[in-house]
Amino acid sequence: METPISLSVPADAGYVHVVRSVTAGVAARLAIGFDDVDDLRIAVTEACTRLLALGTAGRRLVIELAPADDGLSIAIEIDAEIATWPFEGSRETLAWRVISGLVDEAHEELRDGRPTIVLTKRTISPDPR
Repeated sequence: METPISLSVPADAGYVHVVRSVTAGVAARLAIGFDDVDDLRIAVTEACTRLLALGTAGRRLVIELAPADDGLSIAIEIDAEIATWPFEGSRETLAWRVISGLVDEAHEELRDGRPTIVLTKRTISPDPR
């Protein structure tokens, strides 16, 4: 297992490319296939966009990447406190369908009052032969 990585960027769409690049770099070091790394970049972009669209007074996006032997877990949160998250019907949106379709697991949660999206992408299974 590798050391977790934490990244904090301004809550601005102009910094999402930094989050994408760091995510892709970490994922590429694991046994995650090339196409899956690309899928992960898209899912991270959609998750960041979803959080930025909240229109709250958040000033930072905080991304925690937790590499493991079996994959990569990514938690993306915005530092704005809101009372209810996820919103009712949020799983029926196109953005959520894109996110959940590109990763192995995805869920939304409140972490200390901050909206967070957690994504998991598993590594390529070794050939059983």
